[in-house]
Amino acid sequence: MAAGGPPVTAGGDVEFDSFFKNYCQYVNARCTGANPEWTHIPTPRRTDLNTACEDWYTCYSRLKTAHTSSDVLAKNLARARDEKVLRNFNNEFILYSFVAAPQEKEDLGNHIRDEHPTPVPAPTAQAEADIVLPGPHLVEPRIRRLASLEPDPDRANYGIRIYWGVLGEPDAADKFRIQTPPLTGEDLPHSTFTHRKKFRFDFPEEDRGRTVYFCLQYENAKGGEQGKGLWGPVFSAIIP
Repeated sequence: MAAGGPPVTAGGDVEFDSFFKNYCQYVNARCTGANPEWTHIPTPRRTDLNTACEDWYTCYSRLKTAHTSSDVLAKNLARARDEKVLRNFNNEFILYSFVAAPQEKEDLGNHIRDEHPTPVPAPTAQAEADIVLPGPHLVEPRIRRLASLEPDPDRANYGIRIYWGVLGEPDAADKFRIQTPPLTGEDLPHSTFTHRKKFRFDFPEEDRGRTVYFCLQYENAKGGEQGKGLWGPVFSAIIP
């Protein structure tokens, strides 16, 4: 769970109700008894948590039978205020606490950051794109992966950097136009990064009829030269 609250708070009411009850039971079990495992949570704060859970369920349970729009509104308001109580409690006493063990934090829905993540190697694959022209001054590269003899098991972690440049003389619309057709992506002045399979460019009206060149390169989250793959082929389109 990232800082800010248990991930289930983004789920439906049924999931949230079950999560909230289990969360309170887990906390209460570790804070009570003759020799409680946790002594770092003040009783009033635990009472506030349980009260919030009861408040939520009181409003939520009304929707299990015939109910009105006012009941729905009351439930939504209860969820908003009681999520906040839960989130603050979790951040203060669980997520950032040195008392709760990592497994206990995970049991309560927290995602624990991996301090030693597996390094993602540089991409080995190449990419190019099919060009679609959806309308006037619109150019949309639809990215496809080129066949590769090398396995690339980490491809799901990669994005695509699209390098591009418009052929012509520099002007106010684009001070970095290219003067000659590029040989590689290094010859292109602009770039944009995406995780999508397609990316739509909307060029200025004055660029209609000009040639735009593209070159693609896979890139991992590391970025920089060490995170880049091989250049794909250069391709072009006439801006409609």
